[in-house]
Amino acid sequence: MTRVLVVEDDPQVGDFIEKSLQRQGYDVPARAATGDQALALAREHLPDLVLMDIGLKGPVDGIAAAEQVRDQLGMPVVFLTAYTDEVYIRRARATDAYGYLIKPFHPQELRTVIEFALYKHAITRRLVERERFVSTALRSIADAVIALDMDGRVTLMNAVAEALAGVAEADALGRPVREVYRALDPDTRAPAPVPGPARLADLPEPALRLLVSASGVEIPVEESVSPMVDDAGRAWGAVLVFRDVTERRALERRLGISERLASLGTLAAGFAHEINNPLAYVVTNLDYLQKALDGVEAAVGAGTAFAEIHAALHEAQEGAARVGRIVADVKGLSRPQGENRVWLDVHQVLEAAVKITRHLWPSRATIVRELEPVAPVQANEARLGQLFVQLLLNAAQAIPGPGEAPRIRVATRPAADGRILVEVEDNGPGIAPEVLGRVFDPFFTTRPVGSGPGLGLSICHRIVTDLGGTISLDSAPGRGTRVRVELPASAPPDPGAPA
Repeated sequence: MTRVLVVEDDPQVGDFIEKSLQRQGYDVPARAATGDQALALAREHLPDLVLMDIGLKGPVDGIAAAEQVRDQLGMPVVFLTAYTDEVYIRRARATDAYGYLIKPFHPQELRTVIEFALYKHAITRRLVERERFVSTALRSIADAVIALDMDGRVTLMNAVAEALAGVAEADALGRPVREVYRALDPDTRAPAPVPGPARLADLPEPALRLLVSASGVEIPVEESVSPMVDDAGRAWGAVLVFRDVTERRALERRLGISERLASLGTLAAGFAHEINNPLAYVVTNLDYLQKALDGVEAAVGAGTAFAEIHAALHEAQEGAARVGRIVADVKGLSRPQGENRVWLDVHQVLEAAVKITRHLWPSRATIVRELEPVAPVQANEARLGQLFVQLLLNAAQAIPGPGEAPRIRVATRPAADGRILVEVEDNGPGIAPEVLGRVFDPFFTTRPVGSGPGLGLSICHRIVTDLGGTISLDSAPGRGTRVRVELPASAPPDPGAPA
């Protein structure tokens, strides 16, 4: 049975309303004559609806009491009034009342208004619950979400979107989305299209964007826009969903490099075999010629011609040796590196690499060590040493020339996830952004022709990957280059522990 609280300060009118309601099947649990009584009885009896006389006597009139019932208890209110003054009407309208009855009224009119108010309240409550559910869902998902109205203005922004865009929801509400979500086309760097007060066909397609946060940080994001429609299929807004794909793109780059290296490894096995056989003939014959020339020179005496021949042979032997080293590097890309692994002290291997390469640095170069205690790693000592030597050689070749203070920084420290972090940094000229993404490609180099085959960082990438680690490079023109290596680490087994 529907429970109706009657609030009427005229006893005779109150009796008439109560009896009319009871005859029509409603329950009247109580009657109030003042605004304060109305709120107290509404809390006590929790009626389904409140019939509220506007012109109540006392400090709290019917309109003020209706506002309290609505705000504190969420109950629907129907006004009873004999007033038609515009001021009362505006105040009553502001309370979101569910109906009005002008005194005097017929009992059937009372029933009609009550039933309509109850129906309207039930629909409104369902809409509010649905909106609350949708809002909670949008705020809870892991992706960044911005909800928009048909004018392209922000109506909701979850915490992930706030963090990525660098804008608080309170500052974004009501603003055009293009002022909050500033996205660029990653290829042209032109402003990307955003949803506006247009047809559904005008919504941008899912795409990769470059989000520029409020602080100026550029973040690669994957974006999609979906319309919000009613039961009739009419659009009343849109939802912009985007996610940070920085890590995914880095993983895709690493996978791409690994695939290229795997293809190169297949090629390298055959390439090395085909080169090594004729190279062995060349080296053997050069050694034979060297010995034969020494014998002829001893028999006939030294001369200018012999000196020139010696020099030519020496250059040929150096060239053959260089070809041999290149072939060995190429073979290293195809050879599994998991065998003969032992527990190694990273600091010891790193210091050995510094000693090996120290004579190749400019005499004025200084090395800065920032070595924090780290756990040991399980690796092949020769390959780990090769990794550190190659990184130091790259740094030595990049550090500035005369007039500047060449410096190489070597650092180790535990990473946040328990891995080992090794950094090698130089203060050289840096690497241009357009070539930064290719530094791990086989045979790619930024150095002059003839200074190397461009396999150093490719081999470093292979060594680190085989160890289950990651390698990345941070550089920009004018601020040097930093190579960051993360390696898995765990404590070596205790030899005294039971098996």
